[in-house]
Amino acid sequence: MAKQSKLLQDWLTANGYTAAGAPIEAGYNGPLTLPMLRRNEILIELEVASRASLTP
Repeated sequence: MAKQSKLLQDWLTANGYTAAGAPIEAGYNGPLTLPMLRRNEILIELEVASRASLTP
């Protein structure tokens, strides 16, 4: 999952987002689930832009 986490962080940076913390790995299946059937996600908290920077 480190590779996918790096891809997500690179995409966020390239699109102007700023991470507010380290990535968190979230797994939703039990340990007996076959690897090809497991569902995992990477969660990254984002910083909120100020309203002044959002107005044209």
